[in-house]
Amino acid sequence: MRMDCYEYWVIKKSGSFDPIYYLLNNPDVRVADVDPLMHFIKHGWQEGRSPSKDFNVNFYLDTNADVKSSGMNPLVHYIRYGKAEGRSSLSGITYSRKPRLFRKPNALISKRLTKNIINMSVSYIRTYGFKVFIKKLINNLLPRVNTKDISAGRSLRIYHDKFISNPILVEKEIQPLDVKISAVIPTKNAGSEFEFLIKMLKQQKGIREIELVIVDSGSTDDTLLIAKQHGAKIIQIKPEQFSHSFSRNLGAENASGDYLLFMVQDALPPSRTWLYELFIILKDKNVSAISCAESPRENADLFYRFLCWNHYNFLDVNNGDRIFQLPESKDQVSLRKNGQLSDLACLISKETFSEYKFRRDYGEDLDLGLRLIKDGKRIAFSGEIRVIHSHNRPAYYFLKRGYVDNLFLKDMFSDFVIPKIDQEDLIADIAFTYEFVNDFIQKDLESLKFPIENSAFEDLVVRAFEKCNGQTFPSKLTRQMPDYKDQQFVTFVEELINQGGFKKQRQEYNGILVPALFTHVNIMLDYLDTVYKYIGENLAEEIKTCLFKQLGIMIGTYLAFGYLKRTGNEPIDLEKLHTILKAGV
Repeated sequence: MRMDCYEYWVIKKSGSFDPIYYLLNNPDVRVADVDPLMHFIKHGWQEGRSPSKDFNVNFYLDTNADVKSSGMNPLVHYIRYGKAEGRSSLSGITYSRKPRLFRKPNALISKRLTKNIINMSVSYIRTYGFKVFIKKLINNLLPRVNTKDISAGRSLRIYHDKFISNPILVEKEIQPLDVKISAVIPTKNAGSEFEFLIKMLKQQKGIREIELVIVDSGSTDDTLLIAKQHGAKIIQIKPEQFSHSFSRNLGAENASGDYLLFMVQDALPPSRTWLYELFIILKDKNVSAISCAESPRENADLFYRFLCWNHYNFLDVNNGDRIFQLPESKDQVSLRKNGQLSDLACLISKETFSEYKFRRDYGEDLDLGLRLIKDGKRIAFSGEIRVIHSHNRPAYYFLKRGYVDNLFLKDMFSDFVIPKIDQEDLIADIAFTYEFVNDFIQKDLESLKFPIENSAFEDLVVRAFEKCNGQTFPSKLTRQMPDYKDQQFVTFVEELINQGGFKKQRQEYNGILVPALFTHVNIMLDYLDTVYKYIGENLAEEIKTCLFKQLGIMIGTYLAFGYLKRTGNEPIDLEKLHTILKAGV
């Protein structure tokens, strides 16, 4: 036991063990409710389980016979001796590179991107206007500025001190803080994994008492039984009463804790000190509320992984924690970045929440964060403390999500720019882009021989988008779109196209949807470039599905723009479409 504690201390102090990585890649450890680092020390390394993406246990043992024969924990050896001796911790097959935007492209890609950017810029100016284009250009060209000057209204990085340098002490020796926290969780058919969330919350260390408040809107599975078995306070409402704000406000009214932790039913804290860490920041940094980022589950698809990565890049929390307050610039982008809270995990005092409460049926967490900073308060968002959460949803969901998101942003921010939209042109644009993506998936990607280097794949993508220049709008759908397990999306889009998607047939393409999709695809390429060196067959299949979902987001976005610019003379029933796309999101 003494040796285990010694190894625990050595590894924890070095920062070489990533508990989230370990839990995501070892679901049996997550289910077992044990300390992931202690599991690695006692069992994990002997079973070939790696402690982080930066250290491969099997590779280190196979290439260092002396370490293997000694029976020593390979990670401890690497920390104490191997790193200084120049021994490798990875095989070198997989490594991270800087995003494409920060490395010099080859001449061919540079030339093509330049041509493509010119065409996209012309399209953007025609759609949004020259002033908006110049503002976007400046925002994209100027480097991000990180500053510690909180008075300037910019975000402040939180540098973690030694408040949790040894989890053994946290779990076994520290005195619990004299505070009661009520976890408020809306539920409906939460599933069997709901019990893991409840157990992890009940086992959080460093907090005197944790109360569970469940607001259920019609579960027919074992959700209520699980909640009752673990002593949760249960509030039941009718399904038609549910809204994101109402259910959480109701839970807060029935909570007796000094602080409220808002969560969702399918999130999972990665450790027993997770809530303690959030609370310490809330108190020590004098912020009114704190949220944390999510780490996708081990089965999360490419689309969800890159969406999370891009969102946290936008918030500038991928590499640390931030404190936000009202920015000097009150434009919608700055406000969204500095007012972000997340109901995946949001900790706030009951006194503060009782003053503000949630509003709106959608985007209630961002709305709360904005009201807090506008009243001069500070909020925090942690990228280092994370909660495990993800969804593998179909393309049709993301079409609807793109629609609802943009309606919300326009309602929330007066300066949210809506492009000029002609409904007939938009349906034709959807038809062209739908055909383009279909053709790219079924012809270009199917012709590849794997594995292929990232740079070659990027070149293929750029050439495919370039082919759109000079092509004409379709007169019919020439290929049957593979459903990728989402026939609902295919049916919806093709029915929409059949209502007027061929009225511009044989005219040269001059739409806005393909350039918008190219911008979104570029983000995916940046993500791939930070994670993978090669594209293999399995990853290519994920890319196909990802493109399908990106197309859904773009179609939903521009349908929202069309609805917001409606005149009443459109060729399709926009009100009926609006009802369909808002339902269930």
